[in-house]
Amino acid sequence: MKLDARQRAMLREMGVQVWWPAPKTAAAGAPAQDAPAKPAQTPERPPTREDRAQLPTAPPEAQEPAAAWQIGPPQVLQRGRAEDPRWLLLAEQRDGSAGPADALQQAMLKAAGLHRAGSVWLGPMHKQAASATVRGLEHALEQAQPDVVFIMGRWVAQALLESPAPLGQLRGQVHDLWGLPAVVSYDCAALLRNPSDKAKAWDDLCLALQVAAEHRQGRLDSGPAH
Repeated sequence: MKLDARQRAMLREMGVQVWWPAPKTAAAGAPAQDAPAKPAQTPERPPTREDRAQLPTAPPEAQEPAAAWQIGPPQVLQRGRAEDPRWLLLAEQRDGSAGPADALQQAMLKAAGLHRAGSVWLGPMHKQAASATVRGLEHALEQAQPDVVFIMGRWVAQALLESPAPLGQLRGQVHDLWGLPAVVSYDCAALLRNPSDKAKAWDDLCLALQVAAEHRQGRLDSGPAH
């Protein structure tokens, strides 16, 4: 239906909206009048060695710096009978660590019954700013003559066992440390921060008790006690 200008004005006054078909598009092949001209694109070139050298690189993952460990003279914590199992505890010695950590350590040894039947030495490990080595281990093993080595703490365990494995993978098994059985557990400072791990530490103690008893019995069967 064709409407003139007057009719369209009357319909607008009445509030009637009149829809008209969209204007015809330009015929195929005809140039569009309103479309802006696209700038010519320069073909991409492969990146050169200089380009790749200027690309930003991702920062390296955070990593604990390598450190050397010095084991101090072993300290006698408990001296038992000749037939009792012998323990060597290797744990990090921190500045100002006396107090709650030492009390927890004594409570663990008492819970394991080592205050009644066991000889226990403590080899304090001090972190040094040097390459990742452990010094003083031979002397500590020679003096304590342990039936089991109880390693307390992630960093000292990784250094002693020369393994990058996390603590969760090092626990729950018996390791060989210079021909002696070794069991890994948490250090007391970590247990104070996360008391929920004390049950796992008790499992580690039970494993070490079993290993120490078996190793001591083998020594007694093979010859005079040390």
